[in-house]
Formats: sequence, C-alpha cells, structure tokens
Amino acid sequence: MGEEYAKWGRSMPNGEGVPNGEGICQKREEYALDKTIIKEADTNMMNSTKKFVYNFDTDFYLLPTKAEMFEMTMEDLEKLYQMYLNTIQMICRRPIRLGNRNDGGWDLCADKQFLTPGKCLVYSFGINYDFTFDDEVADVFNCEVHSFDPSMAMKSKKRRSKPPVYFHDIGIARKSGTIKTDKEWKMLNLKDVMAKLGHERIPDVIKLDIEFWEWDVLPDILRSRQLPKQLAIEFHLWSAAYANSKTFYLDRLLILKEIYDSGYRNFWQNRNLQCTFKSSITSNNIYGCLEVAYVRIEKDIRV
Repeated sequence: MGEEYAKWGRSMPNGEGVPNGEGICQKREEYALDKTIIKEADTNMMNSTKKFVYNFDTDFYLLPTKAEMFEMTMEDLEKLYQMYLNTIQMICRRPIRLGNRNDGGWDLCADKQFLTPGKCLVYSFGINYDFTFDDEVADVFNCEVHSFDPSMAMKSKKRRSKPPVYFHDIGIARKSGTIKTDKEWKMLNLKDVMAKLGHERIPDVIKLDIEFWEWDVLPDILRSRQLPKQLAIEFHLWSAAYANSKTFYLDRLLILKEIYDSGYRNFWQNRNLQCTFKSSITSNNIYGCLEVAYVRIEKDIRV
C-alpha cells in the first residue's frame, strides 16, 4: 500500500531523515484531493461560463456554496482562502498558549464547555521531537495525552505517568496501511487509531501538524462523525509551484466549508512568517502555513 500515501515531510533535528518540501506535495497530489473532493461530475460546473463575484467588502467572510465557488475566478479563490483563514469567527473567553511560545506551541480554548480539567483526552499528531505542547496540556489540565509521529527514531512508549502522556510511532491518514521510507511507517485513520487505543470516547482535542497531510485526513475525520470539541490545525500550501490552479484552491475551500458546516468556528490563528511565497497567478504575497484553532459550537448541518 506504499503508493497510497505521501510522506509526512518530517525530518530529524540534524536535517537527516525524510525529505521535506515540494517532492512530497507532488507525490501526494497524484492521488489525493483531486480524486476525492472534486468529482468527475463537477467538470461541467468548473467549465461553466457563468461567473460568481464574491463580495469582499464585508467584515465576516463566509464561504459561498459549492456551485458558487466553482463559478469564481482563480484570483478570487486565492484571495478568499487567505481572507477566510485570517478572520476570527468567534471569541473564546479563555484562550491559552500551551507549549513553546514560538513554533511548536498551540492555543486552545479553556472555556469549560470545551476543555474540562481532569476529564480531557487529547490526540496530538505530528511531533518532530517537540513534546512541549503535549506535556503542558497534560500538566495544566490533567489531560490524558497521546502523541503520534511515525517519522521519529522513537518507539511507542508511555513517556509519563501522572498525568499520562503516551507516544505512538504511528501516523494518521485517510486510509489505514503502511508506507515505506527509510523504514516502514504504520498509518491509521482516526477510527482505527481509537480502536487500537481502546477508546470509545471521542478525543476532546485533536491537533494536526502533519505537513500537508491535513488535507487528506480532515475529510475522513469529519465524515466519520468522530468530532472533537476542538481542532488545532496547521494548514499548508507549500509553494507557488503547487498553489497554482483553480482545482487546488477549490479542494481546500471545500474542506474548509465542511469544517464550518460540521459546527466548527475559528477562534485563533497564527501566520507562519517563515512560510510565505509570491503567487504565480496574482503576484500577491501568500501565507503558505496558517495555524488555526477551532471549537465546535454549532450543530452539524451536513446531510
């Protein structure tokens, strides 16, 4: 099943290990979103001569319908992606930064309905040897924490006892299976991760810092109905070489709309200023990596 998966793009602290960057994106794009989100039946809609003009003169950016997005120009889709993810949709009364104050840390909402001390379960996918978030969320909220990363030279183990923090040398994917890099990586979808750990309860928090894999994993999580109270995600575009087509942005905007329709609202975002590029379409400066934190406050309106 190795050809089914792309690499996470994690690397060792010394720079060795699995390569990062554009080659990974290319391998991943060979099979992923274009074949799962954009269906063949949508081709006529994409080629329609009708045009939908989005009203950017607004204080609160909402995503239009799928049909309307298909009628938008590439330039407007690129702009909408940036404006949408850079707009806060709700206020958390008690946001808290956990882990490194720079890269590696994450913000969660500590409002009691979203995070209950002593009763919380956290899944943290993508570690790259930085456990500061995992350890601090365990210490501050007495959560049970499970950390996942298949790319590290570390075996699965219980890292701490009180509060418990476990490390698992497996990754999350759309489909369960294995991939081969310099070693064999075991990959599980969320349902199989929960089954492996013997968890019947849904995690309160899922953090995804998995180097472009989020676009594959999120549809599976959302459609599984295993919906946590909070999602913390780094969204990646990588470079102008890949963020250069209407289909590319439609894929991602449709997933973002599915997140919203599942009841999630963005209460925090952070722009990674080390991860920018100039658009090959508009020449605008683009944030290629955006960290976004959501809480689930609305009913799932999807059919």
